[in-house]
Amino acid sequence: MSTIRHAPDYPAGKPSYNVIITLEHMHLIPRRCENFVIPESEDVISINALGFAGMLLVKTDEELEKVKGHGIGLILHEVGLESVHEIQVAGTTDEAVNLVTSHI
Repeated sequence: MSTIRHAPDYPAGKPSYNVIITLEHMHLIPRRCENFVIPESEDVISINALGFAGMLLVKTDEELEKVKGHGIGLILHEVGLESVHEIQVAGTTDEAVNLVTSHI
């Protein structure tokens, strides 16, 4: 939820997530939108949880080549959100350092 709260351009409405569950972990991946539109052709590719596991469904060889051209990383970057975890950890660390140094 923090990632969505810190995204200034996140669309209004209910948050959208992809969920990936493994034997050891559960990943909730917030996404900005469900679809990626390939700019050259206006083809629409739906990105579900398998997309965030590196498996995108394309309908034709032509779409596959366009996806390869863009790269899966760029496509996922467009539909997903960047994590704010590092910012949160840095904020917590900075707060702790400031608290300790102010008492010295």
